[in-house]
Amino acid sequence: MPKPIKIDQHILETASRLFHENGIRATGVDKIVAEAGIAKSTLYYHFKTKNDLIIAIINQAFDALFELVERSKKESVHPIDKIENFYRAFVEWIHSDKFYFAVVMKAVAEFGNETDTVVALVLGKVKQIQDEFEAMAVELNAHRPDQLARNLSLINAGISFRGMIYKQGVVLEEVLHSVHALLRAHEAEYPEHARK
Repeated sequence: MPKPIKIDQHILETASRLFHENGIRATGVDKIVAEAGIAKSTLYYHFKTKNDLIIAIINQAFDALFELVERSKKESVHPIDKIENFYRAFVEWIHSDKFYFAVVMKAVAEFGNETDTVVALVLGKVKQIQDEFEAMAVELNAHRPDQLARNLSLINAGISFRGMIYKQGVVLEEVLHSVHALLRAHEAEYPEHARK
């Protein structure tokens, strides 16, 4: 028998789907509670404001990404494998049927100039990703780990755009090709087994 879904998770999933389909501004609390089949008081018991709900969705989205990344790191020994597996996890996250990536992008686009908490949260998560890249660049003995980390982060931005347009396999192949070229350009130690 399947485990019953927790009500706060049900609200997050319903809101994520509606935000993805209609946009965040266009999706009111009344629509969320109607679709979720709950009372408005139940939503406000779990999330005091719509902004709290948006922040919870963004946190959940990045938690899912970091869980994929941690799992992929356990499967990797060499730093290049870790970087490749990070991108595999990132591309998987972008194409998730949970709408994680789409909702994060909509939140920044719709509230980026108004809601400092949303922007600050996303920027903090992006910084966490860049710190992860810098740690991998140090492991690689890259000439300039900080610069390599910034460049790898820029590839993420490109993936984000292309991921909205192209299929998962196409994006991943392009990304790995770009990453390998970037690593060679940064004079990272690049063992023969990792070259494509």
